[in-house]
Amino acid sequence: MSPPDGSILITETTNSVFVMVGNFDQFTNVTVVGAFGSRQNIPFLDDGQLPDQTPNDGTFSADLIMPKVPVGTVSNVTLRVIVSGEVPPPDPLPEPPPPPQIVSATNTVKYVVVPRPANDNFTNAFKIAPEGAVILATNNYASIEPGEPLHARVPTVAASVWWTWSPALNTNALIDLAGSSFDPVLAVYTGTSVTNLLPVAASTRDTVNNLKAHVNFDARAGVTYRIAIAGMDTNGVGDIRLRVAPGRLPDTNGPVTTIISPASESLFTTNAVAFAGTAKDPRLDDTGVSQVFLQVNTDPPIAVIGTTSWAGQLLLPPGTNTVPMPSS
Repeated sequence: MSPPDGSILITETTNSVFVMVGNFDQFTNVTVVGAFGSRQNIPFLDDGQLPDQTPNDGTFSADLIMPKVPVGTVSNVTLRVIVSGEVPPPDPLPEPPPPPQIVSATNTVKYVVVPRPANDNFTNAFKIAPEGAVILATNNYASIEPGEPLHARVPTVAASVWWTWSPALNTNALIDLAGSSFDPVLAVYTGTSVTNLLPVAASTRDTVNNLKAHVNFDARAGVTYRIAIAGMDTNGVGDIRLRVAPGRLPDTNGPVTTIISPASESLFTTNAVAFAGTAKDPRLDDTGVSQVFLQVNTDPPIAVIGTTSWAGQLLLPPGTNTVPMPSS
């Protein structure tokens, strides 16, 4: 069956379910019926009409609507399918003809139904305090509403979630997504309807400074700004770190990384050398250190343990080596 047992499905969505009958050609008059929630005797058809793809190929299908699941909960639902078929009569047919022999088989699968984020829709946007905040959230299982704009003009944009923010004073405003687990799309608007929004600022990944999406704009006191965060496509989901910071600027400065040990120009009789050091941002309003790497000569960087205080090991080749310190 597809989706298979244990699949995660989203609340109030329509899902096509397919039942593959492996020995379909050994029977005649094959029927498939299902029971799902309060619905009984749901016909699964093999007639080539959507959602079925090809008639009479042994794959039967039906559309099922997942139940409503409140935010903060999950629900386990059960689909029970009964497949029945008639064994072909013997050839030649004896007299008197035997009664039809019906064979049935039952299969049961369980699905996990999950809610969408509470701020999936424009009208359910979360409010951010005028002084700004750092917010941890997710866009897992989020959707795109009918009439929702293509954020940052990305044609494949998907899985958006919404916030609103209104500053108390006229100010420069930084909104950035540093620390998010994926490359999100960020867009800021004004307006009262998802179908009638005026763009203020938008961003995808800042490739010049190697930063996640961020925008900086002049915000006016009392204006409500609508903040949308989405994925570049349907794979663009995960953990979001949203920072709304009035009066701040993007963190375009790389961390300052220092090797405490070993000392420069040290000599070693073994190639396995332990390193330790520190890393910090040069400005107080920067976003912090997310990862420190060790690198020997031009070899690929290796992630170390820790950030502001870190440790790691390199295998040094014979001769003189340089150890640059990339970090982010």
